[in-house]
Amino acid sequence: MMGVAQSAMLHQDVAIDVIDAQGKAVTRRLPLASLPAAAADNDKTFDAIGLQLLPPAAVAGTVVADSPAALAGVLPGDRIIRINDVTIANWEDLTRTVGEQAAKNPQLHVVVQRGTSNVPLDLKATQKSEDGKSRWVIGIGGQARGYDAIEKYGPLQAIPAAFRETWKTTRNTLGMIGSMLSGQASTKNLSSVITIAQVANASANQGLAWFLSFLAVISLSLGILNLLPIPILDGGHLLYYLIEWIKGSPLSERALVAGQYVGLALLVTLMSLAFYNDIVRIVAS
Repeated sequence: MMGVAQSAMLHQDVAIDVIDAQGKAVTRRLPLASLPAAAADNDKTFDAIGLQLLPPAAVAGTVVADSPAALAGVLPGDRIIRINDVTIANWEDLTRTVGEQAAKNPQLHVVVQRGTSNVPLDLKATQKSEDGKSRWVIGIGGQARGYDAIEKYGPLQAIPAAFRETWKTTRNTLGMIGSMLSGQASTKNLSSVITIAQVANASANQGLAWFLSFLAVISLSLGILNLLPIPILDGGHLLYYLIEWIKGSPLSERALVAGQYVGLALLVTLMSLAFYNDIVRIVAS
């Protein structure tokens, strides 16, 4: 997802290797160079490309106490496979079918898959009002949606693997910064603490591993930002040391003060733009 998103932001075609429905390995080329500029600058990028994740399975992650599902005997982990005469393939089918069938008759005949057995249950859907809108519910919640791929390393293999991942993230971050400076990528991709808080909450809900990964990316991003050659940052001090080493003498106090003002102005501008982008995203949504 990150690779496709970055190619979309840079308006570059990208080749992806996939395994099709017949199990054959093929290469597809996404013509992202022709993607409209507006589509690459917001959270609708994948919709514009035409790539969407499969909807989650119709498995009851939670069952609300005293709800129609609980009273009928639905248990967490049950997979809903049929409502009345309608086959349920995924969670979207489930929510749509509950509404359609309950509108005709709240009394529903539900078949759930529990282990290797199919269990028939009867329940009566109820109406729930949210934001002035009424909808039919049966009292179950979906499973936490996560896409986990676990790679296990021994203690000795984990260290170089961590360095490789750190280098990859650093390279991608610096590449994106360079693309924004050159105009290849839009500055609308900048985000402030508002987006950081939203992503932190989302990653925490996905589990400890996702949250720790998010913290690692944030820490690395802050480190990279701090090392940029901007006065008042550590990278600016390193730049001063380099200039002093080249010219053989320290910079004048006037030059140092001017640099501090320039650096402060750059940071304020950067932060203001990031806040503006986040506020626009919130208002647009």
